[in-house]
Amino acid sequence: MTQRKSRRQLSTTSMLIAVVLAGFLVPAAARAGKKTCLTGTDPSVAADLGQIAEVRALVDATCACASFDGSAGKTHAKYVSCASSVIAAQAGAGQLRSQCKATVKKYYSTSTCGVLASKHMVPCVKKTAKGAVTCAVKAASKCVTVPSKYAQAACTGFDLCIDAADTDGDGIIGAADSGACSTCTTRFCDRGNGTITDKQTGLTWEKKDWAGGLHDNTTSYSWAGVCSDGLSRCQTNPAAATACSEATAGAPGCAECTTGSCLVYFGVATIWDWLVQLNASNFAGHGDWRIPTVGENGDAAELESIWDCQQSEYCFRAEFDSGCTPGCTVAECSCSGFPTLYWSATTSAVDPTYAHISSPLGNGAVGMEFSLPVRAVR
Repeated sequence: MTQRKSRRQLSTTSMLIAVVLAGFLVPAAARAGKKTCLTGTDPSVAADLGQIAEVRALVDATCACASFDGSAGKTHAKYVSCASSVIAAQAGAGQLRSQCKATVKKYYSTSTCGVLASKHMVPCVKKTAKGAVTCAVKAASKCVTVPSKYAQAACTGFDLCIDAADTDGDGIIGAADSGACSTCTTRFCDRGNGTITDKQTGLTWEKKDWAGGLHDNTTSYSWAGVCSDGLSRCQTNPAAATACSEATAGAPGCAECTTGSCLVYFGVATIWDWLVQLNASNFAGHGDWRIPTVGENGDAAELESIWDCQQSEYCFRAEFDSGCTPGCTVAECSCSGFPTLYWSATTSAVDPTYAHISSPLGNGAVGMEFSLPVRAVR
């Protein structure tokens, strides 16, 4: 009996070892491409923040937090159920990746919506001595700091933990966040790392400065160069050609010259060469920055979302045009500048050798060799 039992134990142990080894033997590329929500290298992850922003707008319209006060039929559980129904419907319609359903549902389960006001519950942001950041809903009286172990902050004025604690705007509460309550209660949030997040669209924008580097607002670029034979537009190196092709499905002007060299007549480089350099710098901790689109040919109206002639001299929303002085960096200022014309990744449907620019007066298409500013988004 003992021998048979030992054999069974050995067999079970061998199977467990095999399972563990199988996990380690999965190719690294396959693990890296796992379609997790908001993280990973799979191309579909790039759309998560935008999809989540749209779902959140629907939840806010359908399940208004203020409508759930903790009374009968308006409890926290009812609020989460309402939000979950919207989330499931959007996922079923293909408007939210299935991998993100649990992530978004947690946004609403960790909230004060539907909790009796008499309980004085708040999003409580916690940062441990080792730098881990979390958030939970608890009574304000219990959201206190324990010296040398962790600091806690009671975020009054916020309903959801994600809004109170996600200070870097990546949709995740973690070590990259400050561990303090967010200071942003408006649509556009300056994250303090050279970026501005639009909570309505989920897009994060590069700020521009006047410091002479990659973010300098006075530096202009061409969309593409011109081959020395004068017959076609081009990119100056393989990395720029790849970035251009991936963003535009291989638009004219994305390839390298087959003969001769690629000349950039205006600007210091092409916008795609600049983009490669920006991503290589891992700006604001990310290497997936891209050139924004305009609302033409089915592309999203991304650049149009930051224009507002009522807020600043150069028609940018105020967050994109403040404190700009010579020498200031993206950590200190936000520059727009003149002319307010910016390159997009969208090409003309009539003639794809022309690229669209965006301005407060509308979008237009110009030859790719013109020299204009560019601003990245992710």
